[in-house]
Amino acid sequence: MTGQPLSAIETFRSPVVSVKVGGTMKRAMTLSVLTLAILVVADPALAKDALLEAVDEILKEPTRLVGEWEQHQTVALVTVGAVGLFGAVIAIVHGVALGWSKLVSVVLGALVTLLTGIGNLYLDFDHRQYRSLASQGRYAISHAKSKLFQLGIVPADDIRSRDAVFEEIRRAANEVLVLPERYKERPRISDRETKGESKMHGWVISPAHAESGGAPDWIGRLPRDDSNFYFVGYADGRDYTEVRRISRERALEEAQTFLANQFDGAKQAAAASNESTAKYLVESAKVQSTYSTYDKAKGYYRFYTLLSLSRRVAGSDLRLYNAKSGLPASLDLEKSLQSATRTQDDYLAKRLLIYTREAERSQSVLSPEQYERFNEARNLRRDRKYPEATTRLLELVKARPDFYLGWFNLALVYDDSNNFAAARNAYQRAIALEKQQNIGDASVYNSYGYLLYRQKDFREANVNLQRALELSPDHPKARNTLAASRAALAALR
Repeated sequence: MTGQPLSAIETFRSPVVSVKVGGTMKRAMTLSVLTLAILVVADPALAKDALLEAVDEILKEPTRLVGEWEQHQTVALVTVGAVGLFGAVIAIVHGVALGWSKLVSVVLGALVTLLTGIGNLYLDFDHRQYRSLASQGRYAISHAKSKLFQLGIVPADDIRSRDAVFEEIRRAANEVLVLPERYKERPRISDRETKGESKMHGWVISPAHAESGGAPDWIGRLPRDDSNFYFVGYADGRDYTEVRRISRERALEEAQTFLANQFDGAKQAAAASNESTAKYLVESAKVQSTYSTYDKAKGYYRFYTLLSLSRRVAGSDLRLYNAKSGLPASLDLEKSLQSATRTQDDYLAKRLLIYTREAERSQSVLSPEQYERFNEARNLRRDRKYPEATTRLLELVKARPDFYLGWFNLALVYDDSNNFAAARNAYQRAIALEKQQNIGDASVYNSYGYLLYRQKDFREANVNLQRALELSPDHPKARNTLAASRAALAALR
C-alpha cells in the first residue's frame, strides 16, 4: 500500500466492477462512495485505517479474475462465432463447382480446427459459463464494496463489530476466488486412480456416504488436484453428533498443522506466529464429504470428514492476514504455501492410517466400557481438563499395561500439564510398546524428542528425533527441532 489518502475509495473506480447493475444497487453504491469520501475528508485518519487498506488488498485478486473472465468470455464468443461463420462458408463453397472452392474449403476447415483446438486448450469454459462467472463475481465484489461503507463508519474502538464487517468482505471476496472450481466437471471414475492416488479434476465430490454404499476412495487414497489441499479427520464413539464434530475438528487440526509446518521453514519479516496464521487460513476450509459406519455389536460409530482448502483462497487470506495485522507481506510464506504438496506418503497421511488402525486394534482388546473411558480421556485432554484425563488414563494403563495409545496419551497429558518427570516415564513406556508392537508411529518419537529438547537433554532428544525422521522423513517439526537440538549440543562442546 502506498498510503495515499483515498486508496480504499479508488477501488470503486475499477473498470471491471463499474458495470451495469440495478438502479437501486447503483444508487446505493454511489451514495456509499460519496458518504465515505466525505467522512475521509472530514477525518483523514480514516484513510490510514488498517482495515480499509486491507480491503484494498483482499479485492485485488477477485477484481483481476472478473476482468479475466470477461476477456475470456469475449474470446470464447468470438471463437464460436468464427467457427460458425467458417462452417457456413464451407457449406456454401461445397456447392460451387469452381477450381478455388476446394482450396477455400481446406483453408477454412483448417481454421475451424485451429480455433477449436485453441479454445479447448486455453479456455476452461464456454462463453455462457464465463458470462455467468463474471456476473456472479461482479455481484460478490459489489456486495463486498457495499460493506466497505459500513466498515468506514463503525467506530475504531468497536473492534468486534469492525472485524465482523471485515469478515463479510473476506467471505465475499473468497467466494469469487472459488467460483471457477464450482464449474468444473465431476471427476470420472476412470480418472480417479493415478499412481496409486485419488486424482480429482474438480472439487465436486459426493457429499456423504453411508456404509451400504461402500467406503469412498478418499479414505484410503488422499485426493489431489492443483486447486486444493485435502485433509481427513477421523473419530469414533457412541454419540453420532459428537463423533461428527470431533472428526471435523481433527480435520481442521490436520490442516492447521500442515500449514504451520510449511511456514516453519520460511523466513518472516515480523514475528507472526505460524500457528495463528495457519489457524486464520483454515477458517476458509470447507467440508467436502463425510463417511460413517456403525458397529451394531459394539454400538460404535466411525466417522470420517474430508476437508478441502483452496490454494487460491489460502493465498489471498495469507496476504489479508498480514495486511490486517499490520505485518509486511512475506514472499517466503507465500512461496512455501503455493509450493506445498500433500502426498499419500506424507507424515500426516501415515499418522491417520496408524491412528485408525490402532483405534480398531484398541476396540478389539478393550472392553466397550474401557474404550469409552479412553475416548472420554482424549476429549478431556482436548478441553485441557488434565486431572480428569489423567485419572481415566491411569486406570486404563493399569488394567492394560500393553495399551500403546493409553500410554502415549498419558504422556501427552503429563506433557501438556508440565509434569515433565511423569511425562518422560510415560513416553518411555509408550516407545517401548511402539517398538514391541511394530507400530511405526513417528509422532511419539517427535513428541518425546521435543520434550527432551525443552529440558536441554540434547543427546537423547537427537536420538528420538532422528528415529521420528527415519519413520517419516518429511516430518517438518522433527526436522526443525533436530537441527536446533544439534546446534545447541554443538554450542555446549
